[in-house]
Amino acid sequence: DNALAEELPTDASPRQRAQVARKLAGFIRLIEDPALREPVAARVRARLELTENAFAEILKNAPRPDPEREEAPEEEPEDLALSESARLLCRLAILSPEARAWMRSQPEPAARFGGEYALVDRLIQCEVPIEEPAAFSAFCAGLSSAEDRALAGLHLGRLPEEPGKLAADAWRGLRRAVLTAEINALQARIRHPDTPFEEVASLQKQILDLKVRLGDF
Repeated sequence: DNALAEELPTDASPRQRAQVARKLAGFIRLIEDPALREPVAARVRARLELTENAFAEILKNAPRPDPEREEAPEEEPEDLALSESARLLCRLAILSPEARAWMRSQPEPAARFGGEYALVDRLIQCEVPIEEPAAFSAFCAGLSSAEDRALAGLHLGRLPEEPGKLAADAWRGLRRAVLTAEINALQARIRHPDTPFEEVASLQKQILDLKVRLGDF
């Protein structure tokens, strides 16, 4: 209780609750006797407002602290910079089960649009209702500190109107951008003086196919 009082502000955000959960879970795992460990875990879970399943997942993944090893200072990872479209899709994935389900149904992963969209994939593949604060706190507990900070900077606000349509429009825009970039890369290969003549016809066909697909959006 004293540790929780020191670590957890009165108005703690889901991100802060996740950080405290990760920090305390390893120490709880050090309690060998289940008769002692389970009441402590239940008290911490209740104070952090986490579901039983969510906190059990955090406990399972928490490393046990080694009291004999002097901990080296952790290197602070670089921040994860999110574009406006990635920020939008993250917000929609967190706030809207409808948008999350639509994005999950798409044939390609969001990470195809760029490395920053891997975080979108993590959100849409999540099987717990992350639109609920307790579930979102548990989800954040499994993220890297850079991913956690990126989500903390979203300023979620209220759920926008027609979240499914917003997600679909953003997704189509990203698809168009990917196809356009592929067309430009193929055209550059055609213009390159070292491109064999017999390869040009194949590249032109690929460009035509991509333009047909682009027209579908």
